[in-house]
Amino acid sequence: PRPVRALSYSGLARYAACSYRFYLERVLGLPEQEPPPGIVAEPAGLEARVRGTLAHELLEHLDLAPGAPLPGRQEVVEVAAGHGLDLADAEIADLIALVESFAASGVHARLRAASWVRREHAFAFPLLPGDPTGPLLNGVVDVLADEPGGEVLVVDWKTDRLGEREPAELVASAYAVQQAVYAVAVLASGAPAVEVAYAFLEAPEVVVGARFTPADLPALWKRVLARAAPVLDGRFPVSAEPHVGLCAGCPGRGGLCVHPLELTDRVREGV
Repeated sequence: PRPVRALSYSGLARYAACSYRFYLERVLGLPEQEPPPGIVAEPAGLEARVRGTLAHELLEHLDLAPGAPLPGRQEVVEVAAGHGLDLADAEIADLIALVESFAASGVHARLRAASWVRREHAFAFPLLPGDPTGPLLNGVVDVLADEPGGEVLVVDWKTDRLGEREPAELVASAYAVQQAVYAVAVLASGAPAVEVAYAFLEAPEVVVGARFTPADLPALWKRVLARAAPVLDGRFPVSAEPHVGLCAGCPGRGGLCVHPLELTDRVREGV
């Protein structure tokens, strides 16, 4: 039997980071551990995943009707409270700015003109073409929209703190497989064409998108299967470069992992 019955893009990303940790958590089912106090520096402002979660929830309920008001302070406070959070004024202002930046973007205008829009749209399809009993590849797209002319637009909101990085560079290095997964999911459903667009909320004037047609499916499948093949083959080597950003919280840290704590708890420059 295959080691996993279903995979997602985020699962593939976790496998690429450390396949042994993926094995411990996803195959054996061991829970993530609380990192010991002091080994992970507290981030300034909202932790990145929390910031992304709140921004996505605000955008998920954004009213696309002409003239509809944008979420303000009260809406942000209510969304945060739903996650048990009490935000500082600067954190509230940051989230409002992210939503406002998207509302001023060209992608927002395209969604308003779309004939059909669905947010947080789930999908699943057989990972091995022609093998419906094999593992599924599943996921959720931020926005799926039918545009005039019958083509499909997929939008992925990104709250990454860009710093000196260019959005196109970040998509090429970190999200190329995700882009292929989304394109395969849409094209395999029969769409004549799909554009997968990344909207970076810190740089709303730059949208990194790529258009695909059914003629691109073989190359897209090849890209996805190349990333998934080691998982399906049951290969789970430990990462060759352990560090605290990767290993904090791993159920194998300090016991099941071959790396000693002085390696798993080290701080790597730029990570």
